[in-house]
Amino acid sequence: MAFAGATICITGALSQTRSTIEKGIKALGGDTSSSVTAKTTHLVANEAEYQSKTAKVNQAEGRGLPIVSEDWLTACKAKGKLVPWGTYLLAGGGGGSKGAAQTADSPVKMSKAAAKAIATAAKAIRNAGASAPAPAPA
Repeated sequence: MAFAGATICITGALSQTRSTIEKGIKALGGDTSSSVTAKTTHLVANEAEYQSKTAKVNQAEGRGLPIVSEDWLTACKAKGKLVPWGTYLLAGGGGGSKGAAQTADSPVKMSKAAAKAIATAAKAIRNAGASAPAPAPA
């Protein structure tokens, strides 16, 4: 089932009606939501919707969800499984850790604050190791 494990929210005008797309997702094992919720794993939008920063786009970005084009749905359907979403991200949108299709080869984007927190933690670990007493000889 191409969309097993995914809960997909759709926003904006796509090539087919929302109900047709949602039926297709459900027929292939996925779930849909009419709004971005804690269960949502992906937001499918068009470029104009992404650029307009609609409420759904802002919510998805706030949750670190991948915001992908309709082409991602087509690729998943063609492969019969969730495919990495990296090449389908809209204008670099989203791409956090929650997306069900994320794999080792999917790019992970994070906020500057998260990157700074990781760098600070790594520095603290390095400093703690440098100041630790040397182990006693065996």
